[in-house]
Amino acid sequence: MILDRVRNKLRIRSDLARCVLCEFCCTFIFMYIGFCVNANAVLTRKPASEYFTIHFGWGISLFFAVQMGFRISGSLINPAISLFMFSFGHIGFAKFLCYVIVQFFGTFCAAAVAFLTYYDGINEFDGGIRQVYGPNATAGIFGTYPREYLSVGGAIWDQIACSAALGIMVSLVTDRRNKIPLFLQPFYIGFMMLITGISLANAGNAMNPARDFSPRLFTWIVGYGSEVWSYNNYCWFWIPLVFPFIGAGLGAWLYHLLIGIHIWNKEDEEKTPILPISIKPPLRSHAMVTVLQVVALLLSALLFVQSMAQIIDAAPEEDILLIPRLRRNALMFSKLHRQQAWPFVTDKRYEYPKRVVVNALFGRDRIFQ
Repeated sequence: MILDRVRNKLRIRSDLARCVLCEFCCTFIFMYIGFCVNANAVLTRKPASEYFTIHFGWGISLFFAVQMGFRISGSLINPAISLFMFSFGHIGFAKFLCYVIVQFFGTFCAAAVAFLTYYDGINEFDGGIRQVYGPNATAGIFGTYPREYLSVGGAIWDQIACSAALGIMVSLVTDRRNKIPLFLQPFYIGFMMLITGISLANAGNAMNPARDFSPRLFTWIVGYGSEVWSYNNYCWFWIPLVFPFIGAGLGAWLYHLLIGIHIWNKEDEEKTPILPISIKPPLRSHAMVTVLQVVALLLSALLFVQSMAQIIDAAPEEDILLIPRLRRNALMFSKLHRQQAWPFVTDKRYEYPKRVVVNALFGRDRIFQ
């Protein structure tokens, strides 16, 4: 195939280069779709759509972005996640540094492309006057801005708390001891984004230094002015840039220290036994459970067959048993023919006399009168 030949010719041999390119693409896709979701919600002036719809769109966007590069770089997308993955030793320093750079750059490019996509709509909305405040403000399409009632301390705690929740849930999903299938992990991570967006959006739900700083820089360049930095007396722009690193790492380490390292794992146990014999799960527990399930299923089937036989025996002789065409049993069909009891055909069903069906299903010797 042509695609196979192209793959063999153009495939990047360097693992670092492949992973860096993957991180850029995944970050760009995630942020671009997210910014477009924001733009659609803001420009349509629909208050009902500015809450759930936004976070649902971001969650679906994250699902596809993570799925796209999950088997190459892991689709970290977030510099804060890259930092705690580096602290765990999952990635080296070179990858960590390159990931952070391309995550910031990918977000900047996504903001630029989203701005071009909705350029006419933004001009019609604000009349060509770029605004951070007011009813015609469009800076919130790209950057995050906290609620007016939120203090500096509240904003700091908000970013630490929501980033810690992010770190806990990402660690939970990716922890191999939880045995979550790889193909389900992107879905869980996207759903996690939806939940945190709905519940922890007190300050714009940044949780990602690149998600806030890069589009803020872009909006400053394209004419939104210094207000993107001076918002809340310069007491906001640096908060989502710094504290997600602290919160995400804190949440990830708390998960592993309080939960992750205590999950029993057979491979770890063989290397370094840490559990007393009395609480080790039996080695054949899964096999025993499977055997019991099969036995229970067989017993249920036998009871069902016996009950059906009793019900049919108790029915009047003149009753007709209707059997759907698609549920016709091959064994029953052959026995009916051996007894020379030919059915007559209706539009959608075969109709059999009751005793013929009983003989065919349960192998009885007597023939109906």
